[in-house]
Amino acid sequence: MLLQFRFSIVLIIGCQLFFLSCLNNQSKQENQYILIPSVLEKDFKKGYYKKEIKYAFSPTNDSLPILYGLTKHIEIIDNPKDAQVEFAIEPEEKFTKESYSLQINEDKIIIKSNDSAGLFYGFLTLNQLMEDATDQNLQLPKMKIFDKPKIAFRPIQIDVKHHLEK
Repeated sequence: MLLQFRFSIVLIIGCQLFFLSCLNNQSKQENQYILIPSVLEKDFKKGYYKKEIKYAFSPTNDSLPILYGLTKHIEIIDNPKDAQVEFAIEPEEKFTKESYSLQINEDKIIIKSNDSAGLFYGFLTLNQLMEDATDQNLQLPKMKIFDKPKIAFRPIQIDVKHHLEK
């Protein structure tokens, strides 16, 4: 009995050490930003975005998608020099329906898409990053994101039998 107990303790400690070593292999910066759903490609760069996000500019005269949360205060302006976010619907070879690219540089955020749905998802991702940064008292990381849906239909399933809400 005592031998089984010791073996269990050693097994638990070994699993914990293995789990912690796996976590340490990932970048600390990446672990602080959780994107749901996960994006197809993300590439964190060294450095941070350093400005407050107030204004957006579209070189193709697109309108802002529906915004919410921390992005809902962003206003569209005509002067690209005063804008912190530049966005456009521009057909590119790598873009499919609802895909987008989001690039956060030190002084500008660029969102590009093939259609208005992709632009909407790009701003949603920006909002998630802003929320994570605000919640953890961090700055936005410099990064590049490319995302597109894996399937054309995006369902949501709520299992009320096994996941009960209070």
